[in-house]
Amino acid sequence: MASKIYILFGIIIALASALTGIAVYTFTENLQQPTTTIQTAIPTQFQGVTRTYYIAADEVKWNYAPTGMNVITGKPLADDPITAFYTQTSGDQIGSIYLKCVYQGYTDGTFTALEPKPKWLGILGPVIHAEVGDTIKIIFKNNCRIPVSMHPHGVLYDKASEGAPYDDGVPDSEKGGEEVQPGGNFTYVWHVPERAGPGPDDPSSILWMYHSHVNEVTDTSAGLVGPIIITRHGEANPDGTPKDVDKEFVALYTIFNETRSPYFEYNLNTFAGENMSQVNWSDPNFWESNLKYSINGYIFGNLPGLDMKQNTHVRWYIAGMGGESDLHVPHWHGNTLLMNGARTDMVELLPMSMKTLDMYPDNVGTWLFHCHVNDHIIGGMLALYTVEPNNGTQGSDPPSTGNLKIGLSTSPNPNTGQPTQLKIDFLDSQANSLQEHIDYKVTIMKGTTQVFDTSFLHTSAGSVTIPYQFQDPGTYHVIVEVDGVWFMPTSQTADFTINVGSS
Repeated sequence: MASKIYILFGIIIALASALTGIAVYTFTENLQQPTTTIQTAIPTQFQGVTRTYYIAADEVKWNYAPTGMNVITGKPLADDPITAFYTQTSGDQIGSIYLKCVYQGYTDGTFTALEPKPKWLGILGPVIHAEVGDTIKIIFKNNCRIPVSMHPHGVLYDKASEGAPYDDGVPDSEKGGEEVQPGGNFTYVWHVPERAGPGPDDPSSILWMYHSHVNEVTDTSAGLVGPIIITRHGEANPDGTPKDVDKEFVALYTIFNETRSPYFEYNLNTFAGENMSQVNWSDPNFWESNLKYSINGYIFGNLPGLDMKQNTHVRWYIAGMGGESDLHVPHWHGNTLLMNGARTDMVELLPMSMKTLDMYPDNVGTWLFHCHVNDHIIGGMLALYTVEPNNGTQGSDPPSTGNLKIGLSTSPNPNTGQPTQLKIDFLDSQANSLQEHIDYKVTIMKGTTQVFDTSFLHTSAGSVTIPYQFQDPGTYHVIVEVDGVWFMPTSQTADFTINVGSS
């Protein structure tokens, strides 16, 4: 009888284990030592699309401080001894302009027209977006005078597309992407399985990086680095960006050590006041002047374009790179963010670490975004970001029985006769994140006239976008009514004012 009970117990464990993927202990009838069978979970297979990118390694004259100003203080860089030390040409100081090799995106395989890129991306290569299940295809060309490659983090690749030469027992003839010679080209193919996408506790998208790996130290010092953003399957727009995010930013914190760049001798002879034979190699100031404490390749507030709207969903992807001095602490003034469910206004970075944070900015203004390490502050690892007022004001305060907050944004600013996207976010004000499963209704009023309304609808994502075209200029009211959260009855109304201009 006892043996039958143990056998039944073993069957129950086996059934449970089949669902969870844990080790199964199979007991024999004589209750001796169990034998162990390991069951592994089979990853879900998703079908996606092939996303093709045309990327070249190009030589560019990069200016770390193109405005000539310390944008943080509003003063010329030349007027302050510290900022001048890092940016002005004098003796053996190169200044702010260096020849670099960087990744640039192109519109097609002729490599004649550059793909437009956001200003804030700076020195970084083009953002590669993909969804779990997709295949990434990179048509790559090397226009630099050094051999380079593209090595990705996170995604799935074979030896031909790894982009890193080392003795792995595979013949070089089978690893064409490990070292692309000047003037050469190669097609990299990277796959995006589930293990390359967001994990169970991640948001809808996460960051990986790519960089050249022929000589990783000198290649990245030259500027060869870029971002890969992977969105969870079913949660991406057609272009691969996450559906639930209004704006994305990528910020790379690194000290570019120009003395380790393969272009260092050229830069010294071309841009400095002295040539190689006159350099005092024992002078620590010479070495320090060639360290660029940058965010996306800019110093002293010169990084442009970090602009966003109030009460929208902004996703920040933060990465580090470099040597033992590249221990960074990015800090946002004025607003807070969520990372892994915890609220913060800073994050710790090690070289080639990658972090994803979500911001719902509620504090209008221009704010400091900088590394909190003292030496890095002195060296200019500082930028500014701006939160602009939304065309629409905050609705009702959260009721006493809940934490729901409602926000409205418009894109573009509404004018008559032009389609406008009305984006409504339902936020959990306590968690500072989107509130899922909302029953809502939207009404648009002009004066006492109702010009648009919906029946009560449901969103599981906590965010909806409604297209609308205003016919007349003037002041409109967008009224959002909520009567259910997570299928539980509730009652809340928010009233937003929109001013519509003439087209």
